[in-house]
Parts: sequence; C-alpha cells; structure tokens
Amino acid sequence: MNYLKRFWALSFLSVAFLAAAGGSALASGGSASASASAAEPVRVEVETPTPQAVEALAEAGLDVAAGDVPKSDVILWSKEDRLALRAAGLRWRPLPDPRPVTSAQVSTLPSGRTTYRVWEDYETEMRMLARRYPSLVRLHSMGETLLGQPMLGLEIARNVWASDGRPAFVQYGLHHAREWPSGEWGIEYAIELLKKQGQPRYASLLRNTRQFIFPVINVDGFRASRGAGPSPIGAPDSASSLLGPGSNEYRRKNCRPSPGEAQRPCSELDTEAGVDLNRNYGYFFGGTGTEGIASSEIYRGPAGFSEPESENVRLFSRRLQSTVVLSHHSYMEEGVWLRQPTMDPAVAPGNIVPDEAEFTALGNTLATATGWPSWPAFQLYPVAGATDDWSYYAQGGLGFTSESRGPDFHSFFDQMVRNEWPGMKEAMLRAGEASVREGSRIRGAAPPGSTLRITKRFSIPVCQGFTETDQCISPTPTIPEILSSEMVVPASGKFSWRVNPSSRPQVPGETWRLTCQAPGGDPVSREVSVDRGASVTVGLANCKPGPAGRPVARFRLIERAIAGRRAALVSSSTARNTLIVSNRWDLDGDGAFDDAFGRVATLTWRRPGRRTVGLRSVDMNGRVAVTRRRIRVAPRPSGRPSLALRISSSMAGTDVVFRATGQLGTYNWDLDGDGAFDDGRGSEVSRSYRSAGTYPIQVRLTDTFGRIATRGSSLTIARPPDPGAEEPLPPSAPDR
Repeated sequence: MNYLKRFWALSFLSVAFLAAAGGSALASGGSASASASAAEPVRVEVETPTPQAVEALAEAGLDVAAGDVPKSDVILWSKEDRLALRAAGLRWRPLPDPRPVTSAQVSTLPSGRTTYRVWEDYETEMRMLARRYPSLVRLHSMGETLLGQPMLGLEIARNVWASDGRPAFVQYGLHHAREWPSGEWGIEYAIELLKKQGQPRYASLLRNTRQFIFPVINVDGFRASRGAGPSPIGAPDSASSLLGPGSNEYRRKNCRPSPGEAQRPCSELDTEAGVDLNRNYGYFFGGTGTEGIASSEIYRGPAGFSEPESENVRLFSRRLQSTVVLSHHSYMEEGVWLRQPTMDPAVAPGNIVPDEAEFTALGNTLATATGWPSWPAFQLYPVAGATDDWSYYAQGGLGFTSESRGPDFHSFFDQMVRNEWPGMKEAMLRAGEASVREGSRIRGAAPPGSTLRITKRFSIPVCQGFTETDQCISPTPTIPEILSSEMVVPASGKFSWRVNPSSRPQVPGETWRLTCQAPGGDPVSREVSVDRGASVTVGLANCKPGPAGRPVARFRLIERAIAGRRAALVSSSTARNTLIVSNRWDLDGDGAFDDAFGRVATLTWRRPGRRTVGLRSVDMNGRVAVTRRRIRVAPRPSGRPSLALRISSSMAGTDVVFRATGQLGTYNWDLDGDGAFDDGRGSEVSRSYRSAGTYPIQVRLTDTFGRIATRGSSLTIARPPDPGAEEPLPPSAPDR
C-alpha cells in the first residue's frame, strides 16, 4: 500500500526470496523425550496402520508433518498435544536418536509454513478448517470476483451458527495483489485461535466475539502475482523486478482491463490495468489520494463500489456490527499502524475525527505489541475510498490499516512473516478483545425466540469535484445505503446486544430503528439512540408472541456425506411462537437419542450405504418433535488422489519454485533426496541449491480421506554463467 512514499524512490524491488534450504516445516530429528517442556517441540513417530488412523491425527488438531500408512511423523508443541495424542488411542514414540527441534528448522507459525501461500492453499485451508471444526467455524463466500473466483472467508466463534448479538472483529487481507504478507496474518490467526481454543484467553474471545477473516480480497490479482512467483534473477538481496508493465509479480490492482480493452486472463493484462480496490469504497469516493487516470496505481475506478470485490465487502459487512476492523497491507521499513481514516480538511478541519481518543488508545496498544509506530493515516499520505473509510464513516467501527514491517511488498518470508508473527499475533488478540470494549450495548427483555433487527438508511457522500490541490469539493450524499443486523432473543428472555453507535461520525442525532418480532406476533418498532461505549435499556412490552404450537424437527448436512470423511449435521428445528431449547441426536440408528447433544453433531461413516439419523428437539414448553432421515453415504473415492508436479528451472544460488496441483489435502516435500518428506509443506515451496548437479525431488499428498499419492522428478541445477565470458553473437540474417 505504501505506494506514494516508495514508488519514485525505488525503481527496483527486492526479490521475494523464499529460502527453504535448511528451513522446513519439520526438522530431521525429534526432541530429547516425550516429556520435554512445552517450550521445546518434540517430533514423534506414530503408528497409523490405516488411512482412518492418519485422519484421526488431523481431527485431533495435531501438527501432522508427514501422514502415511503405517507410520506418521507428528510434532508435539505442548502438553495439550501429548494428551490429544494419547486420547486418539494411537501408539507413538520419540524418533530414534532424537535431537532438539530448533527454530531454524521448524516454523514458529501455527500452520508450520515456511513459504508464502498461493490462492489454492488459502482455499484448501479454509475449507478444511470449516470441516474440522463445524461448531466453531463457518465458511462464507462474499460472492465472486471480476473473473468469477469465490471470495472466501471464515467466521469463528463458540456456537458459530447462533444469532446472539456478539460484536464482530473483522480482518481483511490482500486488497493489493503484491502484498503477500497481508494475507498470511488472518489465516495464521484463525489456526492459532482453533489450536488454542481451550486456553482462557482464546476461549474468552471465542465466547464473547465473532471473528470474521477474509485473507484474500483481490483473489484475481493475487493469483496473477503469486503465480508469477518470486523473481529468480540475481542474488537474494539484489534488485530484480521492475515496478511497471510486464511485472505480474508486482501487480497491485484487480484485473479490470484498461478502457477499450476486452477482458482477458489477468496474467495477460498489462500491469497498469485494473482498479485499486482500496480506493473504490464509496465513502468520500474520489477524494484526495486517488486518481481518475486508469493507468495510475491508485486509480479509483469509474464509480464507488464499481468493482465486484469492493461491492461484495459492502454487501457482506453491512449486516455485521463490526466494532473493530483491520485491513492488512505491506509495507513500511519499520512497520506502522495507521490508526484513523484520512479526513478531507473540507469535511473535518485539522483531520481530526470525533473518536480520535479511542483510535489513539487502541492504535498505541497495537503498536506496543508489534514494536511499530502508530500514526494518523494522513500523517503518511492522504487516502479516500479505502476500507477503513467505509468501516468507520458508514458503519461506525474503528478501522485500522497495518503496514507490515519489511524492505519490500513481499520480501523474505522469514523476515516479513515468521519473525513478525509473535507481535502480530498479540496485536490481533488485543484488537479482538477491544471489539468487545468498543461496542455500544442495547439491553432489554423480549419473548424468547423473538427476532430483533436494527436498521439505518442513509446516503454515502461522494466528492463532486476537486480543487487545484486535489481537495474534495462539496461531498454530496449520492449512494443509497442500508445497514441491517439481526439477533435472536435467548431462552432467558433477556438480551444484551453489542452494536456500533447509532450516529455516524460527523452526523449527530441519528438513531437505530429497532424492530422486535416475537414468534407468531406482529413486528413492533422504536427508535434507539446509543453513543460509543454507552449502554441503553429499551422497553419492548408490546412485542408479544402468538399462540404456541407444536415444534417441527429438521436438520441438514453441511456437505455431502462420503465414507471416511467427517460429516457435520446442523439442526434447523423450529417451534411455533416459542424457542427450541434442546437437540439430541441418534447417529447410530439404535433408536436412542444419546449420541450427540446440541445444534451441531459430527460423525464419520466408515462404509458407504444408507444410514438412519434421528433428531429429537424440545421447545421451551416441553413439547417434543422427532424426525428421522435416511442419508446416503457415498463411496469413498477409490485409487490414489490426482497429483501433478511442476518445477521451475534455475541456476545454482537462485530460487527454484516447486508447485504441486491435486486434490484437497496436505502436501509434504522431500527436496534433498533423503527420503524424508520434511523439507516443506503446502502446494508450493521454494529452495535454493548452492551447487550444480541433479537432485531427486518428491512431493506427497495426503488427501482428506487419508489416501496418499507421491510424485517424483529430477531437478537439474546449472552452473551460473561466468561473469567474464562474452556472449556469442547471434547468427546474421541471410541476404534477401
């Protein structure tokens, strides 16, 4: 994002050298013993005689470095990991001749990664987390990008399927395609939350907030940038890529073709094409810090929300009460938290927003976590139509921009991601905790099961022109907008709803329109005014239910049932004019509802066929409804999963990029020919080889059914050219 400050100062950018040599997700050796301290990770060998045993390791939330039949390698990071392994009922032992797993060998990230993700990695991990934790994780799609790619994200919370009025903490990454570190923070944070869900601090966050993480907003642009890979030219610390036409690796904007051009694959477009998504949000669209020239790196687009990516964020976020929003970017040499949106002096003299005190306090809290400074955004450069403009001025949430510390938009992974992770993790945890404190509160009582809805309608101001110094002239309400959120009153009949202030900044006197509709009753509405951090109690005595009726039990599968893959079932039972308070499941067809309790149930059918599942739901009046369904369990896919391997050619001393394509699952690499798949994890890894020669390469895929496929190839590393040798002249063209 740091374009204005750096573009004219640098003509070249440092190569993003993803050094995997000597740095892998797993070391060659374990710890001294299984009783080593939690601070010293241990590598153990687990007996996994069947594919189901391999799957059981992943379901237990363990760090499976290499899953295989009959034995798997697992890294135990804590006492909890050891207990989980024992609970899985599998035999294990420390690896022979154990040695400490050092930080140089094992990634300190929750995922264990050592290289930047590609889009397929993000998609795979999000889908697998939603499948593994169905009561904690919900997979969302905002919609599709310009080129039809899904904009996926995660919602993480205890009892994630409920509608209960908790505040939302939202994170976005990769608005700008080349800012690879900005996507890593959110997905690593998601894995961290889930791995440590039992620890008090993490449990409190899951209980009191809803965490929304969309790691990649500019999916099309990122696929083109990341697909170009790290530039293989020159030494790791040398300039190697021009910021300009033809450099897909450093593409910034989305994949909108230049005016008059037809849509083509993003990698075939000039890198000057596209719209800067972080200038395309509607609030104060067209203001200072944007340009109307299509070739500009900060081209705002033809209109606010003209791009499907920013419009999808708008449509999804308008239903949330997002009290704190982080939009991740890179880079600044020392890192920075931009703690308030830019305000045009024509709108806010002195660039001071009404909630500057709250912005400063939280910004400084984030800054102390990462060791970066905290600045008002205008102190760096003016911006309009950005994500934090929208989240603050339209929705009232405190919006921050992180600019990752580093020398480039996506320099060394270790430098920009792994080394910065401890500080960023703490900052994100603090931001999540602040999302509870910063929210206002609406309290009251209403019939259990009543639907509460708050709405507000207004128009978004758009600049009508510019002064000679590029200041916004006459911002005029132009774009119609509606915010609308819902919650359901719990069985106690008392509710406490965390919401944003009823008035937008700069627009005092606005109210939320609160509507209560009890089950079977008529809607009742009233206006509610609540300031930031305040609490208000509302009376809803006229919100009354209709006559009670019998409940109806029903449920659905989250995704198709396949033998060997864990299935999740969600109750959607309803009760006429009252609330369902109990769900009990019969998952083995024995007629007893004693196999699972709660709204979500999970199980794994080992064999295909027809299975009977029953659900018993009880409402507040003690009325019971029962349903049974025959579910078809499809056969587990036969044979080996598909797997392909591609290797970029290279010379000694430069990066080689290895890419694998296949099915949903875990990829592990053997890049040194020792037979151990411990040199990298993920569908893409890279490594530098110092000496010329031929090296055997293998990748192993363990899919979600425990099936395993391996592919191998040989890599030939050429000697670098002699710098003193003269290049031969090309042959002359024949006479004509």
